[in-house]
Amino acid sequence: SNGIMWIGTQKGLCKYDGNVITTYTSNDGLPDDYISRLFEDNQGNLWIGSQYGGLTKYDGHFLTILNNKNGLPANNISGIDQDSKGNIWIGMWGGGITKFDGKKTETIGRKQGLFESRVTHITIDDKDKIWIATNGGGLYTYDGSKICVENNRSKIGEIYLTFLYMDSKERFWTGAWNE
Repeated sequence: SNGIMWIGTQKGLCKYDGNVITTYTSNDGLPDDYISRLFEDNQGNLWIGSQYGGLTKYDGHFLTILNNKNGLPANNISGIDQDSKGNIWIGMWGGGITKFDGKKTETIGRKQGLFESRVTHITIDDKDKIWIATNGGGLYTYDGSKICVENNRSKIGEIYLTFLYMDSKERFWTGAWNE
């Protein structure tokens, strides 16, 4: 973004401006040094997902932290995306998915039909359908009102999805492994 490359590592967040790499850690205000996901929203804010400290929004000046003390069910961030209305969607290992509208959170989980809470990745398509990869529960979608299971576990066994991507031609790519 703007000629800056952000890199998440297990030892902090690195900023590369083309000449110098600067590393930011919990000593600089991040809630955790283990950075698990990065996402830039449509307003240029950087969302920083961490392994143990929740989600941090960096607007270029200030850090805003969202975690299990103020709206998230879990702190292990595994996916971040934005829908067409500007809502930020957060996937969490052990926490399902949560929508953040900038003020309040709404969690989608077992009660709504997401029976595997160990979310490994999320992505949102052009119709605002949220695709949810899980560890052992396969692939789910959420259309804003209901959760659907997109794979038949009885036919493929337990599948461990690790990554989701929807390309510009609406082709769906996923990384997975199975024992």
